[in-house]
Amino acid sequence: ALVVVLVTAIADAADTLNYASAFYCIGIPGPPLLLLAVLPTDRLVIYGVAVICCGVSLVCGYFIADEAQRHARRKRRPDKADWTAVQYVWVVGFLCVAAVMSSAAGLPPRAALRRMWMSLGAVYLASALIWGYVCVTCVNGMERGSPEHQFFWIATAELFVLGVASSTPSFRQRIHAALLARDGQISSAASVAALLGRNDIDHVKAEAQRKFYGVELSQVRLEDLQQSTPDPALFARAKHARFDEIDWFISHSWHDSPDAKYSALQAARSKFVAANKREPVAWLDKFCIDQTSIADSLMCLPVFLAGCKQLYLFCGPTFLERLWCLLEIFVYLEMGGRVDDVTLVLAPPEGTDDVDAYFEERFARFDVSHATCF
Repeated sequence: ALVVVLVTAIADAADTLNYASAFYCIGIPGPPLLLLAVLPTDRLVIYGVAVICCGVSLVCGYFIADEAQRHARRKRRPDKADWTAVQYVWVVGFLCVAAVMSSAAGLPPRAALRRMWMSLGAVYLASALIWGYVCVTCVNGMERGSPEHQFFWIATAELFVLGVASSTPSFRQRIHAALLARDGQISSAASVAALLGRNDIDHVKAEAQRKFYGVELSQVRLEDLQQSTPDPALFARAKHARFDEIDWFISHSWHDSPDAKYSALQAARSKFVAANKREPVAWLDKFCIDQTSIADSLMCLPVFLAGCKQLYLFCGPTFLERLWCLLEIFVYLEMGGRVDDVTLVLAPPEGTDDVDAYFEERFARFDVSHATCF
């Protein structure tokens, strides 16, 4: 709204210029603001926004193409051909955006949202270059220093800033973390934790953010999982993180074979590295709980669950018998997590011939009343 007021004040000329100023200055920040309002867990909303952006891009491309054809027919100025070429470049850009947005509908929600952000950033930066070219060359016939010329420079700067912001994942993560911390999953999880621990909700959220840590799985060794006693030195390998920065919350039973879990963990890690070209960051209890204040960390466990992108279940022979593991699944889904974001990784005991049959039999016998805490 502030940008609209400033630009309209500068561009106090023809009514059409004021209309264009309001349209572009509302339209330019509109898509980033729309995407910022979408959280990675809002599956239907993500796909809905992709459809909206696709439709808007097609409509904008049509109107600009129509305007370019009318300008080409006039041919009053020698630079008209250059201006028409610039308009057609915009048309191609809008068609590319529509294609990218439509392709996002076939991806998982987080991947679709990430593609939408990256395409938006690329389009804004490309548009900033085009508008900068128009400002320098004045190919559309505007006079240097005129209100229209000033408007183009302001719009160019706005496109560049929003393009850089849209292309920066940390920017989006900070905004989403702030939204999650104020409402949605984090607040719901904090409410549960507050009821369980008889603490104030704001205190739980603040404490959870302070104690939210993740560890790169390259830092996890087999001997770390083989130790049955807490090791405060492992906490030093974890790094503090913001909500929604940690890829996996790892749920597992300490009664299952460390060797089997480590093998399954490394297999899942390898797939993630191959797909994302980086190490996964996970919340793993032995590394991410401060052993000097275990009670406070456990109080925040529902918030830790809600703050992770996905829940990874490393299911061994005793996983379905541990009430704590089952509670983690329940809390994650009740706090707004989706089944699509829950990954089951089987960790069978050594020597198992038919893994599927082994676990199918255990799932068939599952009864939560038989689960124990310890």
